[in-house]
Amino acid sequence: LFLSLPVPTRLTHTLLVNAVFLNRSPRVVQNGVSIESLATIRELRDKISRLLKIPEKQLVLLLIGQDFGLKELAKDTDIVQEMLEDMQDIYALETPKPTVSYTAANSAASGSHSGGEQQLTLVWTNRVGIGNQGRIFGSPFSTLVSREASHKQIQLDILNAMRSLLKHDV
Repeated sequence: LFLSLPVPTRLTHTLLVNAVFLNRSPRVVQNGVSIESLATIRELRDKISRLLKIPEKQLVLLLIGQDFGLKELAKDTDIVQEMLEDMQDIYALETPKPTVSYTAANSAASGSHSGGEQQLTLVWTNRVGIGNQGRIFGSPFSTLVSREASHKQIQLDILNAMRSLLKHDV
């Protein structure tokens, strides 16, 4: 005689969330978060947002791997247990709040949608070494850049975001 039994599934997922803050000390804090296995990435982002007291619009969830670099957990409808292993490290990165430029505020007030400066959130990690021999180190960073920013301005924005780690003469 045989008896078929379903394989037990975990009801919750526990994740190690590395919170990376813009202007708090310490800059990186690790938290354990438990969530239902069938929860969506949107529900995970909401839970982490409330835990860290960071507005959802300023929170980016990331996976960081030596083989693939950065991967954003951006699709709100993805299921946690399909995307993440139990006890997996993820990063919750606080990003700068987008600013409304004077021209954008004026064009919105006048009903026009042109003339406003568009901003992009730039996210990066540091890597030492060349090609496949390189490895990622440290926590991720973020900054806002204008869509029309020059290469030099983007470099200055990146250095400014990392100024706490750089020597004074850089």
